[in-house]
Amino acid sequence: MKNISREYEIEPEGAGDCYAERLELGEREALLRQITDNMVDLVMMINSNSEITYVSPSYRKVLGGRSEYLLGKSWINLIHPEDQPKFLAVIENARATRLPIKWEYRARHEEGHYLWMESVGNPLAVEVGGGYIVSTRDISHRKRSEEALQESEKNYSSLFNSMQEGFVLWETVYNSAGEPEDYRFLNVNPAFEKIMQVKKREINGRLLSETSLGLENYWMDSFAQVVRTRQPYNYEGYNRTIQCYLETFIFTPGDNLLAALFIDVTRRKMVENQLEREREWMTVTLGSIGEGVIATDVSGKVLLINRVASDLLGWPEAKAIGRYLSELLNTVDDINRSFYTQHLQRITQAEEEMEIGGNTISIVRNGERRILSNSAASIRDIDGQIIGTVMIIRDVTETMRNEAKIERLSYIDKLTGLYNRAYVDRILADEEVTSQLPFSLIMGDIDGLKLTNDVFGHHAGDNLLVNIAKVIRGCCRESDIMARWGGDEFLMILPQTSEKVALRICERIASTCAEMEADPIELHIALGTATRKNLEQGMDALFTLAEEDMYEHKMQQSKGFRQAILSKLEKDLWAKSNDTEEHNHRLSKMAMEIGAILGLDRYESDKLALLASLHDIGKVALPKDIGLKKGQLEPEEQEIMKKHTEIGYRMAEAIPELRSIAEAILAHHERWDGSGYPRGLKGNEIPIISRIIHIVEVYDDMTYNRDGQAIIDIQPAMKEMEKGSGVQFDPVIVQAFLQSIMD
Repeated sequence: MKNISREYEIEPEGAGDCYAERLELGEREALLRQITDNMVDLVMMINSNSEITYVSPSYRKVLGGRSEYLLGKSWINLIHPEDQPKFLAVIENARATRLPIKWEYRARHEEGHYLWMESVGNPLAVEVGGGYIVSTRDISHRKRSEEALQESEKNYSSLFNSMQEGFVLWETVYNSAGEPEDYRFLNVNPAFEKIMQVKKREINGRLLSETSLGLENYWMDSFAQVVRTRQPYNYEGYNRTIQCYLETFIFTPGDNLLAALFIDVTRRKMVENQLEREREWMTVTLGSIGEGVIATDVSGKVLLINRVASDLLGWPEAKAIGRYLSELLNTVDDINRSFYTQHLQRITQAEEEMEIGGNTISIVRNGERRILSNSAASIRDIDGQIIGTVMIIRDVTETMRNEAKIERLSYIDKLTGLYNRAYVDRILADEEVTSQLPFSLIMGDIDGLKLTNDVFGHHAGDNLLVNIAKVIRGCCRESDIMARWGGDEFLMILPQTSEKVALRICERIASTCAEMEADPIELHIALGTATRKNLEQGMDALFTLAEEDMYEHKMQQSKGFRQAILSKLEKDLWAKSNDTEEHNHRLSKMAMEIGAILGLDRYESDKLALLASLHDIGKVALPKDIGLKKGQLEPEEQEIMKKHTEIGYRMAEAIPELRSIAEAILAHHERWDGSGYPRGLKGNEIPIISRIIHIVEVYDDMTYNRDGQAIIDIQPAMKEMEKGSGVQFDPVIVQAFLQSIMD
């Protein structure tokens, strides 16, 4: 940042300030640099062409990147696409008015996510080139707080309007003696309007005494009591005006305020009255609905059996009466049979009321095993003497089976069919398992899952996980515990397994993966092992060893695996589209010649060469019939084809070796005038290597047919290049291109 004090036109605040007078220009510049370099906020200087000429070091703290990478570039490249139009409008207005600017927008962090930012800009003097000095800060936390507040208010309003209880808020009106005398309506909800049969617009602002709600004196007395004591009060009462019972809860939410909840309990009161009349005979009936009921005498002989119990046990009523209960239930072992002989005897001999309950397994009359839930109690006569027992039985066979099934399923990963982490945690907590020495672990991390999900979709990623699970299941033993440990991690627990055997299992898994057909990419998993040889070695330490071994293998293998993926993707590109290896070679040759004429540095030249080979890599994920179609694509097919730039971008972002050209892949179909896709970038917003590839690809398409045969007369193509200059193509690059052709 050179002569920054002059560009900012900084002047001493007071002409008489002795300290300022002593500062030389160089000292002021150094001081200003120190201030800006140590500010928490991001400080930038943008010239009249919207190019960044200075960025403070806090850029790394705010957005995670190196500030020097932004110099000479436009800030819009980091702004969220949805916020870019507003940014451009702010800049245009600032240019016209030369007034300070302030706006909020989302900016992309170096890691790829977006943060909410607030920028404040002040114009620089025209004498120093114009432009703005801009201070930017991260307001993501504030934005989240604002959104949470809006959501809270929305939820409160929704709750208020949808609650079933009628709600009313009054302002308390006092008489001259300071006693509550009346209540002015401030707000009511829709439920209050419905219950009280009034309209909000008719009562809001009016006194309660002025309405026709017909609340009797004891209601008003209750209101006054709550106001005086500030203690909530709950009661039920009958309103003659609307002819219904109301349950009311009154409370004071604040000074001079009274609130009430009204619930229409008319139906409940009617039911209670009806139930009261029927309580005596309904007690027995309700106790037996849906349950098997069996009554016996004190010796255990059946006196009564209802239809449910008869159907469940397979004993018709006529044959069941007079038989012992133990014969009907026919429990499968002596332990269950004692339930009836001992516990029923306790009931018949008890001096006080006593109940028992439990589950037993019985063989019913048709030979089926059923699990029965039982409860029993004594029957007493009017004098309190025990005259028998009543037992309630319920078939819980399916319930118990379902509960067992649910428990099993809760420990199974739904996608792969292997055990899940919950089951692993349960097993590792069992010392009987972990003490079976030698005790080995194999931890695995599948490669390429994120790439597969991003490029080919989560269905393909799921297939990758399912396939690796099949390999693991086929390479391990039945006694081994195989689990999906996390999103792309797997764990094999091997009790009584030496380190040598564990390594052989790893080798089998690796060789089996190598033999599997790529679907859609090669199957590969990094594996690490660890073996517990004595009980003094803790499980946490064992996991750490296995994990470290796994990551060491992953580091050793990952680069070769990614290179293999790149090679396969390039071959798939030629197999699934009209692109050929020769086409890419021609593009690379022409592009590099243009790059040399334009004076690209080595870094940009290397990126250009890589882009020439892989700019259409996203086509590997498109339907093959579209990629290989010889004729003109239909409109809907063209829209699908356009997706290859975005797919290619995601692929490049997922592969470190391609990350440097991800933006260029995304932009290689943008046009100079902004009419391209996918983002409608224009002019220098388009990466230069994308502009070069766009020209040479169009030229190659015009000078070679679909079969790769050259067209002799290239003059029409040359004219099209000149015609597209400044519209479809960068004029400077067009000239460089024409020069390369002439040379």
